[in-house]
Amino acid sequence: MKKRVIVLDTNVLLHDPESPLNFANENVVIPIQVVEEVDRFKRDP
Repeated sequence: MKKRVIVLDTNVLLHDPESPLNFANENVVIPIQVVEEVDRFKRDP
Protein backbone atom coordinates (compact mmCIF):
# COMPACT_ATOMS: atom_id res chain seq x y z
CA MET A 1 0.00 0.00 0.00
CA LYS A 2 1.35 3.40 -0.97
CA LYS A 3 1.73 6.09 1.66
CA ARG A 4 -0.16 9.29 1.07
CA VAL A 5 1.41 12.72 1.31
CA ILE A 6 -0.42 14.96 3.78
CA VAL A 7 0.25 18.71 3.48
CA LEU A 8 -0.67 20.64 6.62
CA ASP A 9 -1.58 24.29 6.48
CA THR A 10 -1.35 27.04 9.07
CA ASN A 11 -4.92 26.66 10.32
CA VAL A 12 -4.45 22.99 11.10
CA LEU A 13 -1.29 23.62 13.11
CA LEU A 14 -2.79 26.56 15.00
CA HIS A 15 -5.90 24.57 15.88
CA ASP A 16 -4.01 21.40 16.88
CA PRO A 17 -0.21 21.69 17.18
CA GLU A 18 0.06 17.93 17.65
CA SER A 19 -1.84 17.15 14.44
CA PRO A 20 1.23 15.80 12.59
CA LEU A 21 1.28 12.96 15.12
CA ASN A 22 -2.19 11.87 13.94
CA PHE A 23 -0.75 10.82 10.58
CA ALA A 24 1.75 8.23 11.80
CA ASN A 25 1.46 6.02 8.72
CA GLU A 26 1.58 8.84 6.17
CA ASN A 27 4.19 11.26 4.88
CA VAL A 28 3.51 14.65 6.48
CA VAL A 29 4.74 17.83 4.80
CA ILE A 30 4.75 21.26 6.44
CA PRO A 31 5.71 23.94 3.89
CA ILE A 32 8.23 26.56 4.99
CA GLN A 33 5.61 29.28 4.47
CA VAL A 34 3.45 27.58 7.10
CA VAL A 35 6.35 27.38 9.54
CA GLU A 36 7.02 31.10 9.04
CA GLU A 37 3.36 32.02 9.59
CA VAL A 38 3.17 29.97 12.79
CA ASP A 39 6.38 31.65 13.94
CA ARG A 40 4.78 35.09 13.41
CA PHE A 41 1.81 34.06 15.53
CA LYS A 42 4.19 33.10 18.34
CA ARG A 43 5.64 36.62 18.38
CA ASP A 44 2.30 38.47 18.39
CA PRO A 45 1.07 39.41 21.86
